[in-house]
Amino acid sequence: NQYINKFSIIIILNHILFILCYYNYNNINKISVNNGIILQMHGKGFGSSKSTTKAFPYTGSLRPGKLSPTRQVPDNILKPDYAKDGIPKLTQRGLPWDITTHTKEDIQRMRVAGRIAREVLDEAVRSIKIGITTDEIDRIVHEATISRNSYPSPLNYHKFPKSCCTSINEVICHGFPDSTILQDGDIINIDVTVYHDGVHGDCSETVLVGNVKDDVKDLVITTYNAWKAAIAICKPGVKYSEIGGVIEDIITPKGYTSVKEFCGHGIGRVF
Repeated sequence: NQYINKFSIIIILNHILFILCYYNYNNINKISVNNGIILQMHGKGFGSSKSTTKAFPYTGSLRPGKLSPTRQVPDNILKPDYAKDGIPKLTQRGLPWDITTHTKEDIQRMRVAGRIAREVLDEAVRSIKIGITTDEIDRIVHEATISRNSYPSPLNYHKFPKSCCTSINEVICHGFPDSTILQDGDIINIDVTVYHDGVHGDCSETVLVGNVKDDVKDLVITTYNAWKAAIAICKPGVKYSEIGGVIEDIITPKGYTSVKEFCGHGIGRVF
């Protein structure tokens, strides 16, 4: 029964790909995998053990690449509270449906942060071509962000190692930029968030790489149309549930479903 009022901000994320998980096996020297089953692990100081734990159930051909060293942010740039240790301290208090009402000053600062995020995203989008690595996209985002006296919000948020999210094909969202090379026919979502003057600005865009199949193009176009329709109804007095309803009205006749696990989130002083 919550309603949007004039000082509420909601971000509708049009992520269309599946989450890429990251595993850090610092103490594991060897892993034998056969038909998706982890058979044996030799851990430092732990001897050997056998396991029937299922490996990550990949749904496509994409696999994690190599991560480059963490990029640094100059000392003079204002940083969020998690920048040093990866633990956000300024979190939403109260029940999940207690939506923050922003002040006029907050909204003005968020408009500035949002414009900066859009400028950074535009630079990243212009770089997309066959053969570029997602790590190079991350470098472009990182440098474009700090050049605008802003902090790349994803960096070290809950230990996230990069300055943006790059999600290819079957990855829904929050993919790690790494050594993966973009191929002809890929689609990639670039998710950019910047921290500026104490607030976050967030935006993302899906880009077609080279010659993309018609059914994949249709998925992207339908998602974009649903996103525009959802934004169009946002105003004081509209129920949050109506946003989902508008999206479903557009995607369901096309045979698509929304990803219930990753719907959207607020934005402002808290990322």
